[in-house]
Amino acid sequence: MSAKNTNSHLRVRMLCEGAMMVALAQVLSYIKLMELPNGGSLTPAMFPIILFAVRWGLTPGLMAGFTFGLLQLIFDGAYAWGWQSMLLDYLVAFTPLGLAGLFKGKKWGIFVGTANCLAEMKYGPEVKAVGTVAHSFIEFFPTEFDAFKAFADTYPDSVSLLLDTYNIMESGLPNLIKLDDYLIKKYPNDPSRRVKSARIDSGDLARGSKRLRKALDAAGKPYIKLVASNGLDEKKIANMELYEHAHFDSYGVGENLITSASDPVFGGVYKLVAVKRPDGTYQPKMKCSDSASKAIIPGKKMPWRLYDENGQAQCDLIAMDGEKIEAGKPVTMVNLDSDAIERTVTITPTKVKKLLVPHILHGELAMELPSIAEKKAYIARQLTDETWESELRLECPHKHYVNMTPAVAECRSRMYAELHGGKV
Repeated sequence: MSAKNTNSHLRVRMLCEGAMMVALAQVLSYIKLMELPNGGSLTPAMFPIILFAVRWGLTPGLMAGFTFGLLQLIFDGAYAWGWQSMLLDYLVAFTPLGLAGLFKGKKWGIFVGTANCLAEMKYGPEVKAVGTVAHSFIEFFPTEFDAFKAFADTYPDSVSLLLDTYNIMESGLPNLIKLDDYLIKKYPNDPSRRVKSARIDSGDLARGSKRLRKALDAAGKPYIKLVASNGLDEKKIANMELYEHAHFDSYGVGENLITSASDPVFGGVYKLVAVKRPDGTYQPKMKCSDSASKAIIPGKKMPWRLYDENGQAQCDLIAMDGEKIEAGKPVTMVNLDSDAIERTVTITPTKVKKLLVPHILHGELAMELPSIAEKKAYIARQLTDETWESELRLECPHKHYVNMTPAVAECRSRMYAELHGGKV
């Protein structure tokens, strides 16, 4: 079979599989595993689209997600209010399922290390230091190749180079190929001692990755991975992968990861909510406001997390400190959103957990601090097991529900009426 016929056959196969997966997703959308407490439902509809995207790649995946969103709009669009709702609740909401196509042919993973060498020295191999040489290291040597060679002779098992100190294509790339040939000659029987990766940190990153990938493949070096850096964040990475089809194998994210650039100010302000009486009980205190949303929640409280049968968090619940929340028993909650149509909902959680854990009591450490591995495992569980996928999407993320017990809501409303007047 010719290459043209093969490509045509693959396109037909892709379209057929896509149509079947979209149809299957539409059918599965009617299987409601659970009704969410504040509207909406949990269905297995997204899985066929994700599987199709991972199998066929980004563009087919996005097309499948868009088509599924269109079908949802056609069949369920009665719940849409205006074109904004049609766009955001259906087309924009479902099309990003195709982003799973970014993982086609790639290993699953996220952060693999840090560029901070002191971190590995302090915490050991649990915080692995990775990265390339600095520009200053390369500038120190008479030539770029001398710097590459010095680094490779010192660390032959982990050679990762920086190509844009002088000129990526005219200097960095030729010296990279020259160094890899040198390592092949020096270690002919040890294929692990080769150039592992190359990083670019300036210029048109996506275009540079395509030119480098083409040149390295032509030189017989497809095993050399490409890494990008330079003020990257999740949106820049998605744009390069989605619209520019960059050929990077990994990305180095620096200041936009450690500085919370997308939300740099934490709007937390200390307010007194309770005063301890001589008998050990607490008297609620409240700071009121003309804006009901800024009226604090008084009293000594305990937040809980409520889980469903799949182990995912349905919502967080603010309760009075003495209230007992139990798994397997109905829990009535009051929505914090005063504009919510349903102010009260009742669910039966299969698991509950207190969220406030004392770390320091009477000036002394009250718990054994977790190790780096335990912290990483905890964060991974939060992202994969407890959080809903819709809460993690980059655009229009679903908010995590936080509700109050009736006792908390009654205390807040009563004190607001007494101290300020009106309802909250």
